[in-house]
Amino acid sequence: MSSERKIQQQYFARAREGVFRSNEGLDTVAKSPSLDGNFIKKTLHPFCVYFPPQELVQRGEQELSRFPESLTVFHADSGELVIGRSQFAGTDFTGQRDTIFVHNYVVPKERKEEVLRSGFRIFQINHFQTEYDIQEGKVLPELDDIPADSQSHLERQQNILDRLGIDDNLFKQLLGAVMASISSNKKVYIALDVDVTESAIYAKKLTEILFHFLPYELRRHFGFTTYYNEPQGKKFIDVMFVEKGSIRANDRSLDKDFVFDFPNGRFVNAERASQDHFYLNFAWSCRERPDALAEFFSFAEEALQGREAAEKLAPSTYHKLCALFQVSRGLKSLYERNKDGLLYSILDYLDDGAQANKQKLYQMFYQLVGDEVSNLNSGNIVSVEYLQAMIAYCRIADTRTQQEFVGHLVNFMFTNWKNNEDPNYSIQTMQELQQQPELFAAVVEKMHSEDRYYRVFEDYFQARAESINTVRGIQEEIEFWKKYTPQVVASTFFLQQILLKVQRVLEKSSDILNNGKQLYAFIQTLDPTSRDIEIFKENLELAIAICMLDALELDQVTAADIDKLQFLVARNPGKGKKELEPKDKEKLRILGTVSLILNGDGQKESEILSKLDGMDPEAFDQTRRMLQKLLRVQVYAANFKKVSYAFYRRPKDQDADDEEGLGVAARSRSSGKNNKGSSSRKRESGIYNYREMLAYVHSAAQNSETVFEFIIWCGSSSKLEESYKAAIRDYFEYEGQGAFKSKSIRKKIKSIKSAELRKLLDEIRLTQSGFLMKLLTGKNKGIGISLIVVVFTLAIAGGTVVVLGQMKKDKGTPPSPTTIPTAEQSKSPTPSLDPGVETPSSETSNPSSTAPSSPDGSSDPGASSSPGASSSPSASSSPPASTTPSASGVPPSGEEDSQQ
Repeated sequence: MSSERKIQQQYFARAREGVFRSNEGLDTVAKSPSLDGNFIKKTLHPFCVYFPPQELVQRGEQELSRFPESLTVFHADSGELVIGRSQFAGTDFTGQRDTIFVHNYVVPKERKEEVLRSGFRIFQINHFQTEYDIQEGKVLPELDDIPADSQSHLERQQNILDRLGIDDNLFKQLLGAVMASISSNKKVYIALDVDVTESAIYAKKLTEILFHFLPYELRRHFGFTTYYNEPQGKKFIDVMFVEKGSIRANDRSLDKDFVFDFPNGRFVNAERASQDHFYLNFAWSCRERPDALAEFFSFAEEALQGREAAEKLAPSTYHKLCALFQVSRGLKSLYERNKDGLLYSILDYLDDGAQANKQKLYQMFYQLVGDEVSNLNSGNIVSVEYLQAMIAYCRIADTRTQQEFVGHLVNFMFTNWKNNEDPNYSIQTMQELQQQPELFAAVVEKMHSEDRYYRVFEDYFQARAESINTVRGIQEEIEFWKKYTPQVVASTFFLQQILLKVQRVLEKSSDILNNGKQLYAFIQTLDPTSRDIEIFKENLELAIAICMLDALELDQVTAADIDKLQFLVARNPGKGKKELEPKDKEKLRILGTVSLILNGDGQKESEILSKLDGMDPEAFDQTRRMLQKLLRVQVYAANFKKVSYAFYRRPKDQDADDEEGLGVAARSRSSGKNNKGSSSRKRESGIYNYREMLAYVHSAAQNSETVFEFIIWCGSSSKLEESYKAAIRDYFEYEGQGAFKSKSIRKKIKSIKSAELRKLLDEIRLTQSGFLMKLLTGKNKGIGISLIVVVFTLAIAGGTVVVLGQMKKDKGTPPSPTTIPTAEQSKSPTPSLDPGVETPSSETSNPSSTAPSSPDGSSDPGASSSPGASSSPSASSSPPASTTPSASGVPPSGEEDSQQ
C-alpha cells in the first residue's frame, strides 16, 4: 500500500474484463493509481461479496432499492482503514446474470485517526458509486477527503433504540458485547426485528450509536458489516448484522459468541458481556451528553499512554478508568468506598513521566491526599496501604511534592501512634520507605526534628531491633543506619539500644570469643565522619571488651583463645568517657602480658619485665600459672626464654626472700644443729625460681636431653648465680640421677662454652660416679694412682710366694699340667683409667646397697628411677611461692624451720 496520504478508491463488479483478468467475470474494474494490486487481491477481494436476502429472492423482488446495502468497515493488517459498500446491482451487461457492485474507500493509516474521532466520515458518507462502465477507464482519482454529511442522527438515538426494542439493559449488553469482541476472538451477531428492506438502514444507525460509545483505542480496531445473509466468521469483522431468520436455534457453532436475535427474543452470552462494568452505566447516562463522553475518552487516552495493547483493548480497563474519571469530577462516594484501591488504580497508570504526560491523574492523586491531610485534625486515620501508595507516588513526584509528602507521612504515623492504633503501622510504613533511601532519610530526619515525632521513631526502632539476635544482625543494623541516616548513629538513643543488643547477643553466644572478634573487626571498618561517630565506636569497643572479659575465666584460657583475643589486647578499649572496671582492667593486663610473652620474638624483654614487675601479687601469680599451663606442651629450645618468664621472681620478691633466708640461716646456726643441706631448704634467691623451673622442664620435656639443653641455655652467662648452681645440684641429685650415663650428654658437657657451668657439671658427674672413678680423678688423683700401684705390686708378690711355696711342697714330684698357671691366669685385673667408664666397686656392685638418702634423711624414691623420669608433680599446679619442687625429697622453700 502506498504511503501517500491521499485516500484511494476501488470498484468491483462483473465486466467483460477487469484490472486483473482479461476475460469476463467478477473483478476489480477500476482503482486509484497508488492502490497496490496485492493489497486489493488479498485484503479487499474477500469482502467484495453480496448475498441477497432469501426473503426478497423468494418473492422475486425486482426493485433494487429494496435490497439492503451492506456497509463494511475494517482495519487491514497494514493499518489502513477500509470503508466500503456492497449492493445488489441486478443483471450484468449481458442481461443474463445477476451482479453486485462494491465501492471501497481506503484511508491511509496516517489519516484514519481523524476519521475515527469524528465518526461521521464513516456513517454519513453521501456518495458511493452504484455502477461503472469500464469503457471510462480503469483509473480512479485519489481523494483528499471522503465526501460526507457532518450532520448525525445521534440526537434521535433514543427514538432509534425504542424502534428496535432496545432498553437500557439490552443497550449495555450490546455495548459490552461489542467491547468484548474487539479484545477477543468472539463475534457479535445481530438480527433486528425490522422489515428486511429496512434492516441495513437500522443496522447502520444502531452501529453508529454503539460506535460513538466506544473509546478511541477500541475504535482503532473495530470492524463491522451492516448486512450479511447469515452468521459467518470473517477476519477483521467484530459485529455482523444478519438476515432475520438466519440465526438457527441451538446452533452449537455460536455458543461462544454473542448472539442478539431480536425477532425471537433470544440473546446468547449477552448478560455476561455487561456484568459488573462500571463504564456501561456511565455510557448509558451520557446518551444526551456527548461532551462528557469526549472528556472521558481524552482522560482515558492520557492514562493509557505507554500501556500494552492488550490492556488498552480490555473492557475492564475502561471500568477502572471510568471510576477514576468520576472521582476526578467530584463523585467522592466512589473514593470513600475504597480509598486504597482507588489510589493504587491511579498509580497503576502513572510512570516516571507522569507529571509531564499524565497531568490529570497526577493532580488527582495529589488533591486526594491533600484532602486527607486536611481531615487529620478530626482524628481520621488512613490505612497503611494508603501510606504505601503515597510512598510509591513520591517516585514520580517533583521535589516540592516529595517534601510535602514527607511531612504528610510523618503526620499520619504520628496520629496513628498518638491514638494507639495499629502498632505495626509505623513499622510497615518505614519498611516501604526503605525502598526509596532518600525519602526514608528525609522522613527519619523529620522525626528527629521534633520531640513528639521522635517518640514514633523510638517505638519503630525498638520494634525493628527485636528481631536482631546475631552479631551479623547487629552489623547489618549499624550499616543500615550509617548508610542512610548517619545522624541516627550519632544519637544517644541509638547508642544505648545497640549497646544493649550487643550485651544480650554476646551473653547468649556459644562462641563469645569469635563473635566478639567479628564484631570488633567490623567496628574498625566504620569510617568516623564526625566526633559523634568516633564516640559511638569507642563505646561499642568498650561494651564488647566488658562482655568478653566478664565471661572469661583466666584459668580456662587456651593458647587458641589467646590468639582470638589479640584484637582485644592489642588495643586499649575504654578511651572514652567510660572505662573498664578494675577487675576487667586486671584481666586485660594479664592477657596482654601473656600474649606478649607467647607471641613475642624475644626482643621485648624490658617491656615484659616492666609489665611483670608492675603487677600486684595476685595478678603476677595468675600470669605465671597461665604461662606454665600454656607452655607445658611447648617446651623446646625456641621457647626456653618464654618458659623462664613463667618462673620469674621480681626484685621485691627477691628482697623479701633473701631477708627470710638470712633469718632461717641465723636460726640454724644458733640451734647448733647440723646445717648440712640448709641452703637447699631456704627460699630461692635470684632472678628466677630455678628449682621449680628445672622440675617443670623435667616433667614437661619430651626427653632428658631437652632438660640438659635448657640447663645449658640457662647457664650460658659467664657468671652463674649461686641459686642456679644449687638448683642444678638438686636436680641431678633427685630428678636427673643417672643422666651422665648418656654418652650424648657427656659429649654436650665438653661443648659447653661456659667454663664455670662445665666445671659444675663435671663436679656433679664425679659426685655421682663410682669409688674407683672418684679415686682416679680430682684432687686425690695422685694418692689413688699410688695406691693402685702398691696393690698391684703386692698382688704380684703374693702370687709369687704362693707359687714358690707350692713348688717346694711338690719338690721331686713333676707338676701336673693342670696345676701349672699360665701367664694369663697369673695376671690381676687392672682398673680402667677412662674417667667415662665406671669401675665396679663394693659400693655399686653390692646388691644389698640401699638407695641414696635425701638431705633430710628420708629414702629417695627417685634414686632408682631411670634417667629423665620423675615422679615430681607439675610445677604449674600451684603458685610458685608454694610449689613443691618435686617428689624426690626436696622440701618446699621456707619449710626449713618445721623440719628442724
